Amino acid sequence: MLRDVAPVEPALEQVVGAVDEHPGKQVGQGGGVNGLHRDNIPLALVGWVSGCTVIWSALFTVGNFLYGRTPHALGLLGVFVASGLALISVVQKLWSDNGAAEAR
Repeated sequence: MLRDVAPVEPALEQVVGAVDEHPGKQVGQGGGVNGLHRDNIPLALVGWVSGCTVIWSALFTVGNFLYGRTPHALGLLGVFVASGLALISVVQKLWSDNGAAEAR
């Protein structure tokens, strides 16, 4: 079906080949097909939550500093730093897993 809908771009050749070889299997599930990486949904959810926390804590930190609520701002600054470190750790883990899966 993919070959009938649109011409295959070079980046999609691996996906189309995997679908042609395994017509009943979802690509990217169950460990991947034909060397494609498997998604780590729980780790991605932690990254999503920590990313949202980084954004919101940064915004509220600036606002609290502007309004002179220094103790609240310092607490939110700590939340910002902690969630930022968590986000960096998650991104490094996800990207290193994807790189290892592509090398296989």
